[in-house]
Amino acid sequence: MVFNRKLKVLFNKVPLLDLCFIAPDGQPCIVLSYYAEYKSGEVKLDKDSTEYKWVTAEEAQKMDVIQGIEEEIEIVDKIIKES
Repeated sequence: MVFNRKLKVLFNKVPLLDLCFIAPDGQPCIVLSYYAEYKSGEVKLDKDSTEYKWVTAEEAQKMDVIQGIEEEIEIVDKIIKES
């Protein structure tokens, strides 16, 4: 989870997909994804996060990502290209 009151985003209220899975370490995970436009500010990671990266849809396809999130990336890419 990334949370920072100084990071400003415009939430378009476009819910994407919800993912539930068990991580390799046995930890159950729930991912709730929404599309939001970045406006300003810096990302500040919480104590459980180790890194973040801004990437294009094409770059994300080459990354090791959560299974099932590829569809979400395609949805956002389509939204951005149609804007």
